[in-house]
Amino acid sequence: MLDEYPTVLTVADVQRILRIGRCAAYEIVNTPGFPAKRIGRSIRIPREGFEKWLNDCWVEKEKPELKLVKNRKEMTS
Repeated sequence: MLDEYPTVLTVADVQRILRIGRCAAYEIVNTPGFPAKRIGRSIRIPREGFEKWLNDCWVEKEKPELKLVKNRKEMTS
């Protein structure tokens, strides 16, 4: 499924794979249990860890708990 992507993904890659917006991608990446690592100012996600996380979400039938944001000002507070 993700073989065409590099072994280390970016948030933009996660956004494209899941077909979600930028804010939603960052919400998921910052969810506890998500296999993201911050390297300097960048966030990187191992492809294998992402695939495992994605499969675990479907197997457990759990969706990551995301806070719905009405506007961007709420994100900064």
